[in-house]
Amino acid sequence: MVIGIPQLKEEQEGICKGCALGKNVKKPFTNSDTISKEILDLISFDVCGSMLENSLSGHQYYVTFIDYYSKKTWIYILKFKDEVFEKFQDFKAEVENMMEKKVKTRRLDNGGEYTSKELVAFYKEAGI
Repeated sequence: MVIGIPQLKEEQEGICKGCALGKNVKKPFTNSDTISKEILDLISFDVCGSMLENSLSGHQYYVTFIDYYSKKTWIYILKFKDEVFEKFQDFKAEVENMMEKKVKTRRLDNGGEYTSKELVAFYKEAGI
């Protein structure tokens, strides 16, 4: 069985198996060897937006930080995508102080907002 491809019955509500599988355009995600054994071992972050409507204060994006071990999620609202670096610094300082542990590994989708020279240098300096 290939992960990511749904198991279909011969007929799924009037759609043949071939037609249903033909509509799957995304390939399955590759498996990761990174396992979270304690809090802050693995943090995932993702930026969402631009929203159709801005918030009352002009925000049109948000970034989520998710700890894979505890499943705790932090959300920061953004006016622009280039605020991700500043919000990651805020998040890292807050959780490391609160948990008395260091963020060890990050998981992201390699969007441009995560690969700025400034942010990559920060990862390296912080040992992430």
